[in-house]
Amino acid sequence: SVMNEKIPDFCGDFFLGNLKMHNKDIKQLEKDLIEQLKGPLIDTNIFLFGEINGKSSVELIADLLTLAQELEDNEIDKPYITLYVNTEGGEIYEMYAIQDTIDQIKKRGIIVQTVGIGQVMSAGLILLACGTKGQRYIGKRTRLMFHEVTNGVSGTFDHIKTEFSETEYLQNQYIESIVALTKKSTTFYKKLLQKKNNQYFTAEQAIEWGLADRYL
Repeated sequence: SVMNEKIPDFCGDFFLGNLKMHNKDIKQLEKDLIEQLKGPLIDTNIFLFGEINGKSSVELIADLLTLAQELEDNEIDKPYITLYVNTEGGEIYEMYAIQDTIDQIKKRGIIVQTVGIGQVMSAGLILLACGTKGQRYIGKRTRLMFHEVTNGVSGTFDHIKTEFSETEYLQNQYIESIVALTKKSTTFYKKLLQKKNNQYFTAEQAIEWGLADRYL
């Protein structure tokens, strides 16, 4: 009968060859998948420690833009950057240069996580708050501080008058910026400024006011 007939050797060789090829394909597929899952090893952490000034801002902006480009070039799925902020504050113009850079990176579809640790004061508040909403973290023991914009200017009367006008503009812009990023109103922050001194507050208050979203 057909059932008792011997299968020709070439048939066996054909089936074994197919099986070997099949196993080889699976192993290659597994290898390719592992490589895809691993992806390139990119350090996505950036640090702002210390005063915000011309030197620190240009270094930070260069790091942000370089990392953003690297994430795009490698076509990273759900790309993100983590910015650690530990600063006593500093120059407001430099702070806005950093914020504008972060905003531009977010528009490119890259998540910017901000992490406040140690101290986040003055201009540093904006840099903590301008991260991607829901991705702004803060250490439980972090101390924060809000105060008036300062400008230690000297010179002629007309020069002082001009600089006073610019300082007033920057103060209003600073309040508008922090209101846009948090849950509190212009009136709330102006009342803090009426106390005429540095206003220190806790990580818990930072979350309550909307400067951060959650604890680290």
